[in-house]
Amino acid sequence: MKSIQSKITLCVAGSLLLLFMLLICIIDIEMDKTIVPISKNLTSQIVNARAEQISNWIEERSNEIQLIGNNIQYSDMNINDGLDYMNSILSNNETYESFGIIDNNGIGWISDGSKIFISNREYYKIIVEENLNFLVSDPIESKSNKAQIVIMMYRLPNSNEYGFEYISAAVPIKTIKDIAANIHLYDGESKIYDKWGNPIGGDLSINNDEENIVSFQTSIDKSPEWTLVFKIPSYRLQEGKRKLQSSALVIGALVGGALILLLIFFSSSIVSPIRRLQNLMRKVETGDLTVRLHEKRKDEIGDLGRSFNQMLDRLYKVQYEKREIELRLLQEQIKPHFLYNTLDTIRWAAVEYEANEVVDLIEALSTYFRIGLSKGKKNYFTIRRIRSY
Repeated sequence: MKSIQSKITLCVAGSLLLLFMLLICIIDIEMDKTIVPISKNLTSQIVNARAEQISNWIEERSNEIQLIGNNIQYSDMNINDGLDYMNSILSNNETYESFGIIDNNGIGWISDGSKIFISNREYYKIIVEENLNFLVSDPIESKSNKAQIVIMMYRLPNSNEYGFEYISAAVPIKTIKDIAANIHLYDGESKIYDKWGNPIGGDLSINNDEENIVSFQTSIDKSPEWTLVFKIPSYRLQEGKRKLQSSALVIGALVGGALILLLIFFSSSIVSPIRRLQNLMRKVETGDLTVRLHEKRKDEIGDLGRSFNQMLDRLYKVQYEKREIELRLLQEQIKPHFLYNTLDTIRWAAVEYEANEVVDLIEALSTYFRIGLSKGKKNYFTIRRIRSY
């Protein structure tokens, strides 16, 4: 038979477990609606901020190249002076691989002393045909060190007497790649893609064909044909949700354990006095009416204990009164016995003097007293017998 305490504990613990499971389900649903979208939104904002940083970096290079070109033009430098000026800048700047001065015929004089013809190159054709002031080319391979570079070209405001038309700068693509890859979030990978969808600097290590990959992409303003793409496994977006669920489980377990301990303590405070009362009642069953429940509580348990004590007081009083009555009855019974013995002595004295009528009267009176002393065992006599006396 289960005790009241175990029933209360099981009932409340079961209710808490069901409530906790229900809360976990509700939290899981709400997290799917909030945490995952928030994670995606924050990731998208970070990717946009990184694309803006790349765009600002390109704009800074554009301003630097523009400043170099304007200095060469306004100072009316010739080819040699311009190349010396560019080399002095390269000696204190590792951002650029080389500079170049390009005339209106597509002939370029490079800061390393070489001379190239770029009139047939794609980026030159675009800046000329579209009459652009600034252009960033697609990545190409540097002839000097075989590294990937991009060519940034700036159109000079006016042609000088030497026929200078553009200023060019070769920038290692590694610098831009490092900026793009500097997104330390969810262990994802980010790269810049060209207008044909090819990653600049090689493929991502994450398989693009997997269904569990989430991509975030944004264009780069200063180079509209470039797109920054950040790819992460989709399960990484669930990590915030899983961490919150784990925290909720731990907190729920701690709170549930604390509640169960409080429940056991609380139920014990109820069941313990009931058990003490039960033990006292068993003693009462054996006839011990002196026991009492010493309980000072002012709740229902205290009322029950006081009622139990009052019942024992009344029962003890009834028992005492019963014994008093029995004693009185015994005393009353002693008086007829004494009288009966006296009558019997008189009867024998009458028999000795042959006073038969006196003997008959005494025996009749003795028979009357026997009826009173029979205690109900012989509460009647035949008329014949009474008449015989």
